[in-house]
Amino acid sequence: GVVVESETADSASAIRPEAMLAQLARLNGALREATRGRKDGERGKGHRNVVRSFSKPPDVPISVFADGFMLFRGPFRKFESDEARMFAAQVMSGMMPNELNQRFPDGCLFEIHDVCHQTHAQAHALAVERQRPCGGGSARVVGVDDMAGAAPP
Repeated sequence: GVVVESETADSASAIRPEAMLAQLARLNGALREATRGRKDGERGKGHRNVVRSFSKPPDVPISVFADGFMLFRGPFRKFESDEARMFAAQVMSGMMPNELNQRFPDGCLFEIHDVCHQTHAQAHALAVERQRPCGGGSARVVGVDDMAGAAPP
């Protein structure tokens, strides 16, 4: 997997959303560099008999809030949860998280949504409030639309 320089962080300390955003951007840069110049069908290092495509790694949307994060459309993961702490620890140590390595063995790029100035609940409430003058419907904001009952596109 892709490994980048790690951010110095005490594992017992609280997760800092801004530091996590910076490290996600570093992981994106490392993957772009690792796949630069490769052509479709070129074998990746360590994959002797497996031909893999390197044209463009898939995008994984991640919304980082003041109190947690969300991959794709959810569920929301509070930073205090074991699952979120493990994911964040792997990101902060400069590694692609295991759950994404399993799903995307050739890597993925993060589509980063910085919402770290708000909690998940605040972002959801704002999305609902913005929707009211428009005549109803579901609130749709990256990272919070699943809570309002919006159907996936």
